Amino acid sequence: LYSHLQNKVTPLQLKKILGEEVAEALVSYYRFQADESFEFNASKTLVEALGNTAFTNKSFVHHLILDWLDAPEIEALLKNLNLPDSSPTFSNKKKITTSSTQKLAKKLIYTLELDKEFFQTQITEPKTLVSSEIVSPFNPIDNEDTKIAIPKAFLSLHPFQKRVKDTTTSMLLGEDQRLMIHMPTGSGKTKTCIESIIDILRTAQSSEGFIVWFAHSKELCEQAYETLREMWMFRGDEALSFYKVFGDTNIDMEILNKERAVLFIGFDKFNSILRSSKENELKFRTKVANRCRLVIVDEAHKSMAPTYKNAIDYCTRNFHNCKLIGLTATPGRTNDNSEDNVFLSEYFGNNLVRIKDFHGVIQTDPIPYLQQESVLANIESEVLEFDLSASITHNGSSETLQAKDLKKVSNAAVIDRHRNSQLIDKIKICLEHPNKDSILIFAASTEHCTIIKMILQREGIESQVILGSTDKTEREQAIADFKNQTLKVLINFSVLTTGFDAPKLKTLIIARPIHSKILGSQIIGRALRGPKNGGNKNNTIIVLKDNIIGFEPNFLFNYWVEFWGREI
Repeated sequence: LYSHLQNKVTPLQLKKILGEEVAEALVSYYRFQADESFEFNASKTLVEALGNTAFTNKSFVHHLILDWLDAPEIEALLKNLNLPDSSPTFSNKKKITTSSTQKLAKKLIYTLELDKEFFQTQITEPKTLVSSEIVSPFNPIDNEDTKIAIPKAFLSLHPFQKRVKDTTTSMLLGEDQRLMIHMPTGSGKTKTCIESIIDILRTAQSSEGFIVWFAHSKELCEQAYETLREMWMFRGDEALSFYKVFGDTNIDMEILNKERAVLFIGFDKFNSILRSSKENELKFRTKVANRCRLVIVDEAHKSMAPTYKNAIDYCTRNFHNCKLIGLTATPGRTNDNSEDNVFLSEYFGNNLVRIKDFHGVIQTDPIPYLQQESVLANIESEVLEFDLSASITHNGSSETLQAKDLKKVSNAAVIDRHRNSQLIDKIKICLEHPNKDSILIFAASTEHCTIIKMILQREGIESQVILGSTDKTEREQAIADFKNQTLKVLINFSVLTTGFDAPKLKTLIIARPIHSKILGSQIIGRALRGPKNGGNKNNTIIVLKDNIIGFEPNFLFNYWVEFWGREI
């Protein structure tokens, strides 16, 4: 590809295609790494930066056709696209750019005689989305020829999880209407709560209504759906209807005929349904409101946001004695001792269910306790110190950074060549260490994700970036590759703070600004999964000190306890 672009790409075009921040950071980094004889080559930098994603970049493709390809190449491309006029006029070039992305990518690769396996965009057929299913318990007698090993994880809880589960179930069967389960990330909140749900489902009569599981992302909804589905196969006592109401799934109106079901609902999806005037959606939400007897809210510290609270209130206000469970590793709403935190506590009945030891003593500092029990990993922390003060000025302490200040921190962190250089060097060192070579990176911005990936690519190190805009199939593949350790470096900005489970992760690099203790706790939690939960005995967390606030995990975890009126 470089041979077609040599000496044709201008620095301005480079900035337009990659973005000004990305281009500036790359140029600064490459110059910093090179000797005095270094001459910047925009064409080479662009080709190296885009790699095999070049033809999925619309800006690149447009410049390629309108500015860089020679007349014979344009003529050949026009013929390959079966356009009637193959003269390389500007109007014909414009016609080329109107072709579909997939079609044009194929024709460009063919016309320019490029490596098809390297450049070809993978075309995948859209998957049929299953929005509901009836899950029946697995019966070995009926399946004598089916070799299904019962997963050990589905048959037992850790002792501390069972104590939380028993307390939760007892409260749900008693007079308490609302409660919050407070467990660290990596300690099995979802599984513990689902075990309690199974207790309720097996205890209650079949006609006793709907259970609704709310989460703010489709990943969290899918995780809870699959966990309960698989556990019900081995623990259930009758067939049960499961419904997906999140992401791109459509509502299965068969639910109108159900008296008992479990629904996994995304907040955004449900609020869209609440705003709708369509007949089917009106019937659906009315049915849910009238039949809902138990609501579970994942990442419940977010539940005071108006859109979340509206959905929860809608589902809990109609059914007699409807109960509410919150799940969180951070049972607070803000960093400060604010009314928001008090209101969150009161909303969940001032009932905080916490981890207890064998003697029934509440663990006010549960992380060391769970590390000792090999449930959570021991953390080796390392700090890389950087001074970005020359680029950042703000009022107040680092604990009170405003949004505009955080943007300055992000911008400075993204383009700082010394910072990027030490970050890349640290990644290389970790990749050479067998106990540190599975690396999850939280970059300083979406642009920083791209910069890190491009620099690593130039260094011959494979990595993948996951953003909110990443194609679902690409995201799933990247996460699967990272989990099975065929991919060693996974980069994101904020997508993987929740709903992401990679037990064999060994090194967490926090290279982004954080001013929220909730966010900091969630990110740190990615590295806390220990041996008894499928993780490692020891993990490493590397923090760039210019951007982290409140790093100590124990402090983050215990920050909001004082707002809760009662610890169960």
